Amino acid sequence: MLGIGSLVLAASGCICGPTAIFGVPLGIVAWFWGSSELKKIETGMMPRSAKGMLEAGRICGLIGGILSLLVTLMMIFYFVIMVAGLSNAGGP
Repeated sequence: MLGIGSLVLAASGCICGPTAIFGVPLGIVAWFWGSSELKKIETGMMPRSAKGMLEAGRICGLIGGILSLLVTLMMIFYFVIMVAGLSNAGGP
């Protein structure tokens, strides 16, 4: 669920802007949590039938986190360019 949430926040960040910021921590948590759960499957503490869903969530978390980070960086870059343009537009 966290991986899918980070993907959704990355996509909504393209439309709404600031929501992409929250996709980065969700993606990181999904990646690390999925990795720890996969170790439990390998040691036999969890059933092997959960491996497919765990892999999918972990990969969604990785992709969503990276996309959210990229959208956030692009948004910051855009605002820096806008502020620089507004400060130069005043004239003497």
